[in-house]
Amino acid sequence: MNRNLTCVLVIAAVAGCSSPPPPASPPVSSSPATDKSAVLAWIDQICAADKPILTVSAVVATGPKFSPERQPTEADRPAVIAYVTKLRDMYAQAKTAYDGVGPSPVPRGDELVAGHRKGLGEIVPKLQQYLDNVQRFPAQGIDAPAVLAGVEVMSWLPEGPGLGDLRDAEPALDAAYKQAANCTS
Repeated sequence: MNRNLTCVLVIAAVAGCSSPPPPASPPVSSSPATDKSAVLAWIDQICAADKPILTVSAVVATGPKFSPERQPTEADRPAVIAYVTKLRDMYAQAKTAYDGVGPSPVPRGDELVAGHRKGLGEIVPKLQQYLDNVQRFPAQGIDAPAVLAGVEVMSWLPEGPGLGDLRDAEPALDAAYKQAANCTS
């Protein structure tokens, strides 16, 4: 009986050794087999989605300014409303664009998109709230929500990896970035 068990084990071992190795799993990063047109289209969508908020610092810099010597008046309300509306619209446009970005053909790309969607989904309602406050506060108080809106957009950062992180880790993405129309213009 021991001899039969030994024979069975030897046969099983020999059969196991002669079977082909399991197929290799695909690489984690993109390879030449990665569809270059899919990478280019995806990165172009990301750059297009980022465009509305790339000039936020210029908008904040040119926004209405008040000081203890120059308090806001009712005549300033339209300019303050326009300023906060512009900020809200920039981030709302970016959110809409990120909501339309399809699945990523590169590692961690979906994580980048999810982080932007989450962050933009949080900041747009805050900016709307600041705008509502500018519209309803007494004139002498409209500077507070405008300042808060500016601070909010200047300090906003999405969760997850940034585009630079992905470009550094993924040569195909960096090459596509340099070719994508929305990234180079």
